[in-house]
Amino acid sequence: MAENDRGGVAALLDDLYNAAVEPSGWEAFLHRLSALFQTGTATVRVTDLSTPLVYTYYTVGFEERINRMYAEDGVDIDLFRDTLAAAPLGVIQASHRIVPDREFERSPHYERVFRPNGNFYAMGAHFERWDDSAMHIGVHRPRRHGPFTHAERETLQHFSPHLRRVARITRRLGEYECALSAARRALDDLPYGIWILDRRFHCRWANAPAEEAMRAGALGLGLSGERLALKDRALDGGLCTAMDALNAGNGPVQTVTLGLDGAALVLVDRGPRATSLGLPSEGSDTVLAFLVDPARPTPLDSERMIKLYAITPAEIRLLGEFMRGLDLHESAARLGISIHTARAQMKSAMQKTGVNRQPELMRKLLISATRIGADND
Repeated sequence: MAENDRGGVAALLDDLYNAAVEPSGWEAFLHRLSALFQTGTATVRVTDLSTPLVYTYYTVGFEERINRMYAEDGVDIDLFRDTLAAAPLGVIQASHRIVPDREFERSPHYERVFRPNGNFYAMGAHFERWDDSAMHIGVHRPRRHGPFTHAERETLQHFSPHLRRVARITRRLGEYECALSAARRALDDLPYGIWILDRRFHCRWANAPAEEAMRAGALGLGLSGERLALKDRALDGGLCTAMDALNAGNGPVQTVTLGLDGAALVLVDRGPRATSLGLPSEGSDTVLAFLVDPARPTPLDSERMIKLYAITPAEIRLLGEFMRGLDLHESAARLGISIHTARAQMKSAMQKTGVNRQPELMRKLLISATRIGADND
């Protein structure tokens, strides 16, 4: 590899590894890759191995209608797809070595894809494969510039191991994101609110019960700007005092009683955390806040339920039995209604409150049932 090429490759690696954690980084990488080879277009695509479908793509220089053609309909006229799929992983292929120039010039692939972009020659490779899909890279240029040389193929091949690592990092981050999404859904199913706060009560994250508590003004909770706050000034002052105690190191847990049947906010100091390299992790100096309530049935606020969700009195009575932990058969028997009526009322209540499962309904009822000062807006 020539010395100037080595410098160009080294400069590109930062952009490439940025793309592993931020997908928008692919565009910067492809722009610089195109400049390195003095080509007009460059692309990274995730494709199906058995069909011409494209799942994800990052391109520079391509007409958008051609990108859509690949992504929406697939390109079954692609003359290079089978060769790329059969070639050793990471070994760069050149188009003129796959299809003779005269044959390619007469092909629909050239007419529909290459010619509109002013290109004729290409080089690229699969740099990662899975059971049913692959990632590949390609650069393209006009016929007047001639086919890609052996030296140019070697230069692009230098990126192959880095591209493969980036693909694996991206896939692993995707797996972590899926796990985080599952964890978030589990946290949203809890019947109590959870916040992640900084030391000034700015909300970094809140689960669904916490979000709903703030929207409904339950227990006087709400947002002041982006800060968690309590409507009652005395209680809000107590919240600030609890945070001051955490900051002063007076124990890792502080409790703020909210003044209604033992309901409370429990603040837990996470403290600074270190990564495996001994460096503090981003956002680690935070506090967890839990909204807790005594573990006993809480009477429904009928007026508020009607106001928030247009629940009927009959549905309110059924939901009251549901809050006691009774199933539909037990609730129907206590209320003197048929099981069919009970099911219809439960279905109606779930539709009105915007939930699909009974645990979600219970969460909404708990949040809506317990409040402080909600009528004194």
